[in-house]
Amino acid sequence: MERQPRSLGVSAADLDLLVGPDFAGFGRRLAAYLIDLPLMLLAQAATGAAALALGAVAWMLLAGGEEGAATNAAAAAIWLVIALTGYGYFTACEASPWQATPGKRLLGLRVARVDGRPLDLRTAAVRSLARSLCHLSLGLGYLLALSNRRRQGLHDLIAKTVVVRRRS
Repeated sequence: MERQPRSLGVSAADLDLLVGPDFAGFGRRLAAYLIDLPLMLLAQAATGAAALALGAVAWMLLAGGEEGAATNAAAAAIWLVIALTGYGYFTACEASPWQATPGKRLLGLRVARVDGRPLDLRTAAVRSLARSLCHLSLGLGYLLALSNRRRQGLHDLIAKTVVVRRRS
């Protein structure tokens, strides 16, 4: 008869306090992002299409189909909706009880504040917006995760967050 391991009755949060968190590596974080990317793009395509349809109706009603300032404003509004969908995807997922996007959850990761507490909506939004700096630096902000003990990218450093492996 095979012996079953005994539980010590220690929660994952208490275990983190005892032995420290298991910070997620760059490769696992990248893999989670690559899982999330098509999901986010699908959400952006859906909201972009809806914004485009509404913009086309507004353009016809307000501008009579003429090119000009209304066309430019409609195009800017559509791009804004698409960008906000991307920010919203990460913000909502990481502020949720999962503390993770679907990609992170699938790979056993979660995002937390540096003190171990879950992200609130404000912290998740700051992290999501700070991710823009990683993009603007052509990915160099992400590479910071290779150079520090907590494996924090620029967006993590700004928002005071860490990505850790979930403990079962």
